[in-house]
Amino acid sequence: MQNLKIGLIVDGINVSKSVRDLIKWSQTSPNIEISHLIIQEIPRPHRSLLGRVVMRIRKSGISSLLGRSVMEIVIRFERKPMLLRSCAVDFLKLHDVSADVSKQVIVHPQISKSGFVFRYCKDDLARIRDEKFDLLIRCGSGILRGEILGVSRLGVISFHHGDNRIYRGGPAGFWEVLNQEDQTGFIIQKLTEDLDAGEVLVRGGFPTQHFYSLNQMSIIEQSNPYMFELLRRVADVGALPPTTETNKVLGPIFKNPNFMQATLYLYKLLNLYSVRIFNKLRKINPQWVVRILEGHPLDSASKIMLTLPVDKNCYLADPFLISKNGRTFCFVEEYVYQTKQGKIVAYEINGATVGERMVCLDESFHLSFPFIFEFKENLYMCPETVASNDIRIYRCIEFPNSWTLETILIPNISAADTMIFEKDERWWMMTNIDRSGLGDHSSELSIFYADSPISQTWKPHAMNPIIINSKTARNGGLVRTNGRIYRAGQEQGFDLYGKSVTLHEIVELSIDNYRESAVRVIKPDLMSGEIGSHHISTGPNIWARDALKMVSLLTSTREVFNQR
Repeated sequence: MQNLKIGLIVDGINVSKSVRDLIKWSQTSPNIEISHLIIQEIPRPHRSLLGRVVMRIRKSGISSLLGRSVMEIVIRFERKPMLLRSCAVDFLKLHDVSADVSKQVIVHPQISKSGFVFRYCKDDLARIRDEKFDLLIRCGSGILRGEILGVSRLGVISFHHGDNRIYRGGPAGFWEVLNQEDQTGFIIQKLTEDLDAGEVLVRGGFPTQHFYSLNQMSIIEQSNPYMFELLRRVADVGALPPTTETNKVLGPIFKNPNFMQATLYLYKLLNLYSVRIFNKLRKINPQWVVRILEGHPLDSASKIMLTLPVDKNCYLADPFLISKNGRTFCFVEEYVYQTKQGKIVAYEINGATVGERMVCLDESFHLSFPFIFEFKENLYMCPETVASNDIRIYRCIEFPNSWTLETILIPNISAADTMIFEKDERWWMMTNIDRSGLGDHSSELSIFYADSPISQTWKPHAMNPIIINSKTARNGGLVRTNGRIYRAGQEQGFDLYGKSVTLHEIVELSIDNYRESAVRVIKPDLMSGEIGSHHISTGPNIWARDALKMVSLLTSTREVFNQR
């Protein structure tokens, strides 16, 4: 098979970490060759500092200049805590890739008076055309216009780090933080003459981080693996995937923040940290608790029957209700703040009475999300085992509190909140994978299938990843009722893990297709002081959900919740 020949449009041999990672990845990928750097030589005006300041004021105004100054100071302080993250050191510097891609085409773009639009002259276009590229990827400055968009066989593709239906322009990741959006989006598009209105090939979104520099790194680093996946598919079929989006409504174009906007951003950031410091001084801590409710989660009038007792030094989350031999148990994650590790415990539920706490599974690493299913008259548990970098299942030896490791289904994978179930004589696995290494398991949903739930050969779904959306991707439970299957999907909020839960009916599930439809949003009970919820489960005439509350560590929460 012939290689997919790619040229990268860059501003020089020193490139960002994401471009370097793309080049390194291509060197290990069959049928993909990044053969050339198309280097844009951009003239830099030789002016004194005063001359540059005057020019900027004339071009954008004094407010823009002051805004830039405020943001430069803010970014300088923001980058200090970022450097505690191992990936940030590489992200914040440029990388020489001349040894990785030795062939170069030097071009001199014709730049518009605004400084934004780049067009190429005929000689430059001819030299690019002579290389017979299959695809060009824009990784440098400028809004590309003119013949360059059609000079390669498949055109030019590019990232836009932002949801173009809401935010166009830049800077990437800033406006979502300023407006405290729950999600920061991205698209990979085939460029056209219209700004940020190309043919969308991939769309996704990740939880918005609480400050700008971190959010920018997050959106760039997390979106990069989806470029890899897109190029892999293009190399396999020799063409770009079809564009399915019909929504052409675009958001306004944003530019660098002015003085008022930069000051507002700084105020919001300082306020966020002030609240955190205030809560810490008063020993107010977020804590997950588990509610048992009457009825069914599809009903809107369910009432809370009880809350599982929880000590102030830990939290309970991820409830799973299991009934066996006429008895109902609620399995939960018990997370201890001091050890920063979770184990699986269970409580018997008998009407409005809660049995004693039983430890069911405790490992040397963190456990949560105790998904339990039955196969050939045996009970199996597939807990979250991200800390062991695998997906594994345990078999029940003696119900409810004796379990043994049965098998590792998929090794060497960073996956969370895995659900395994049978449908149409196949076993399906839904799991949340982190491709970027940043620890975000809330944005991508992938599906695998096998003939048996204890198989070690799981095939990936043709549409993987099924979802790239932090508002719905992460699993929050599975509900089966009246022959229908509902996947609970978590919604993440701004600076809040677990904002609410949405029940999605699985409308179509085959090895080639997947469709789901939202049927009900389960929000936290604000009257009970809840600020979040992210998991549900059903039992006979009851159901369970977890809830996030702010709780004072000066008071025993066991006593507080037993009073309900």
